[in-house]
Amino acid sequence: MRTGIAIVLASLFAAATACSGGSSSAPASSQAAEGHHEGAGHGEHHGAMPPELASFHDVLAPRWHAPEGEQRQKDTCTAIPDFQTNADAVAKAAPPAGADAGVWTLATTDLGARVDDLAAACQAGAAAQFQTAFSALHESFHRLMELAGGRK
Repeated sequence: MRTGIAIVLASLFAAATACSGGSSSAPASSQAAEGHHEGAGHGEHHGAMPPELASFHDVLAPRWHAPEGEQRQKDTCTAIPDFQTNADAVAKAAPPAGADAGVWTLATTDLGARVDDLAAACQAGAAAQFQTAFSALHESFHRLMELAGGRK
């Protein structure tokens, strides 16, 4: 029985490592939950994301996976106009096939609000406030990705 459990655990670890590309600059606490971004094209791990959501991901992913610290905060805050432009585009896009239009609209509104919160955190300059706002933005993006039929 223990051998079977060990094999299952080893398989899960191997799958997680393969999904994350084997290494990550993200902190260990976020690697397990968020490793699916690394080394993956939009179709590989995110399903058929609408192009507007894929563009938002292209701005989010490299900043989310950068090592935590002043440079990550600076690079992310510098990209606020890109986040805003892409969040606006997501909000204006038609809901993906199969997504509930009302739920999609609420989720896109939330994404825009999280971008606004991140902008305010960047203005404040406090690392803890930035991290909280950036994490909330990331989660909001994932809710939309899930609604679009991508992996959580």
